[in-house]
Amino acid sequence: DDGSLAPIFLRLAWHSSGTYDAATGTGGSNGAGMRFQNEAADPENAGLAPARAFLEPVKRKFPEISYSDLWILAAYVGLEVTGGPVIDFQPGRVDHPDESYWEQMTYGRLPAAEKYCCP
Repeated sequence: DDGSLAPIFLRLAWHSSGTYDAATGTGGSNGAGMRFQNEAADPENAGLAPARAFLEPVKRKFPEISYSDLWILAAYVGLEVTGGPVIDFQPGRVDHPDESYWEQMTYGRLPAAEKYCCP
């Protein structure tokens, strides 16, 4: 990638991580829940399918990396190739095996893009 996907990789990582709820310990960058329909359908995740699709060949080539780690790593690389800081990557995130995790989740964990726009 020439850096043009860096912004969408950053957004993918943010949306993956931004669902974390400290009170319940659910959500966050573990799980890679956007692979499944319920989380992918969250209106705030609109437009992220191209980033996930772009990374599929990488996942096929390196099946040992979790989707959760891959999405975060893609954001780190995106930052670096666009002149941002180098961030040490720490692997170990685990993917949800299926969509049953959604029973503990709800939409609305990510702020709507227009939340802080001026009227």
